Amino acid sequence: MLKVTFRITLTFVIILFLLTVVRINDNENVIPKFIINKLDNIQDKIMLLKEEISHEEKNEIGELIINKIGLAEKLYALGSNENNVNKHVTILKESIFPDEENSIVFIAAHSGTGRLAYFKDLNKLKEEDEIILKYKDKKYYYKVESVWEEAKNGFIEVTKENAKQLILTTCSPTNEELQLIVNCIAYKEV
Repeated sequence: MLKVTFRITLTFVIILFLLTVVRINDNENVIPKFIINKLDNIQDKIMLLKEEISHEEKNEIGELIINKIGLAEKLYALGSNENNVNKHVTILKESIFPDEENSIVFIAAHSGTGRLAYFKDLNKLKEEDEIILKYKDKKYYYKVESVWEEAKNGFIEVTKENAKQLILTTCSPTNEELQLIVNCIAYKEV
């Protein structure tokens, strides 16, 4: 008789223990809670990894922000397929990035009309206007120093300043034979 009472008590204790450790879902499947928590954590990690992989596949390296003309566009690594003037604003291969001494970053984009005309209002920039270049978790603040047009021949004639420099270029809005050049000098980095 003692053995039967002991077995019933032991069975009752085990059932209570299991009920605190398991979760019975709508389908009446018994799944231990710790497995559910681990699955939730794994799913969260998978989602984060997918986002990170998506970010890395595009090779996003920064952002160009020109508040005066309402521009905020991602920048992509030189070797990325996304670093293409027919997709985004584009960093030219001659660039020396802002984390290097005496940097000079060349960025080009289309003007005119259409969804790819990121620099359609670039001609509105004037001396002292601010441009922000985000790169490697830093913000580089530039001021427009000069704006001019020159012949569109595949080259840009720029004097290298003794400072970090940003050169923006696009087609002239008034003459298809010319290109618009905006020369900017860094004044602060955060």
